[in-house]
Amino acid sequence: MFVTLGAHSGALAEAAALCRLSLRAGPAPFRARSLRPNDLRLPDGTQLDPNRSDAVLSLLEPEAGRCRYRAHEVGLFRTSFGVRAVWDDTSDGFGLVSYVGPAGLALVTAYAMAAARAVAESLGLAFASGYVARGPDGETVHMEYASMQQTIKVRISPTGTVTVKTEGFEGAACQDATKQLQLAMGTVVSDDATAEMYSPPEQRVSAGA
Repeated sequence: MFVTLGAHSGALAEAAALCRLSLRAGPAPFRARSLRPNDLRLPDGTQLDPNRSDAVLSLLEPEAGRCRYRAHEVGLFRTSFGVRAVWDDTSDGFGLVSYVGPAGLALVTAYAMAAARAVAESLGLAFASGYVARGPDGETVHMEYASMQQTIKVRISPTGTVTVKTEGFEGAACQDATKQLQLAMGTVVSDDATAEMYSPPEQRVSAGA
């Protein structure tokens, strides 16, 4: 099993903590019983070495001690398109899947939340609101970061799809902000640009526009 994350090191560390996992630097092997070859093959055909992951996510020792068998681990590999997180979900990873979530959804969501906060703060925005909406398909996470005139809204769907909406960023600044989010988050598949993106840099846009 694998998912692709962004390459923001601070967000990776925060996501590990949110999932109650430890993060240790590599290169190092990670514990797995029977990985699928495709999990370690990149789109360009490059085969990753399971003995040389760039970092490893593991259960914390108190948690690991409760498992009958030693839980599997997540290998993190830095690639040109982000960080590929790979793990063996055989027998639910002997407890690992309870932490990363089915299909890695908990890990993806935790990373996206951490990366969004890091980028928003780097742009001078502060956390404004956040909530979880529960629907028939699962939980959708909504977060909003804002300054006096600019806002970034992030939505993470029940399947881990991330959508970003920027408001109040003028001209190229709108695209720049979204690009930073996309690079950091890795999982962003769409961005919802508002009219401000098409405004010339010198045009002032009110906070309520």
